[in-house]
Amino acid sequence: MDRHADDLAAVTEALDLRKAIHVGHSTGGGDVARYIAFFAFFKS
Repeated sequence: MDRHADDLAAVTEALDLRKAIHVGHSTGGGDVARYIAFFAFFKS
């Protein structure tokens, strides 16, 4: 599952998305939570 957060971070960075809202359903919710925990928190 951490790989999905890595992929989300890579896409977000490649597309230079800023102030994006990430939403996930079911397993995707966990992926978004991992992304926020591992990547988004440290970028602010």
